[in-house]
Amino acid sequence: MSLPDRMRWMMVAVDPGDIVRGVDLARDKRLVTIDGMMEDVLPGIDLHAAPDSHTWGSMWVTVRNDGKKDSQDTWVLAGDLVYQFDNITNDGAVVDVDEMYTPVGLAVGSQTNLILATEEMMSQVDYEARRVIPIHEEGLRDAFPSRISKEGLRITEICLADGESSKVA
Repeated sequence: MSLPDRMRWMMVAVDPGDIVRGVDLARDKRLVTIDGMMEDVLPGIDLHAAPDSHTWGSMWVTVRNDGKKDSQDTWVLAGDLVYQFDNITNDGAVVDVDEMYTPVGLAVGSQTNLILATEEMMSQVDYEARRVIPIHEEGLRDAFPSRISKEGLRITEICLADGESSKVA
């Protein structure tokens, strides 16, 4: 933050207000930091670090709906590591392959690390791209049940617990 303005690109993903809020949370003993992966941060929910990728401290979340270690019902919330389904299912014609991972365009870290994190996410869902949820994907509304709330917000239903009825129908 103290570098000359001509170097501000390195700050495009940093909100200085977040740093102040983080300091306040730490002072109030309400901040927990992790180093690497953390299994079962809540039952069936794992955190995964993707250092030096989209940002220096990027991460993604694995949700094991059945709560089992070797889950058959795993979903990945990709955070900013995958913006759209095309990042994981892009036509690889440019290098003469059927499909290839394409890292997000705006990253302050290593594109190689982005690809490696994408591979790890895909392996967790047995390479079923539909189970990696890209947070910026407009096509979520087409891939999953969806509706617009009275406040104008889109609500997309990714999956339901056994016996539950749709909340968007």
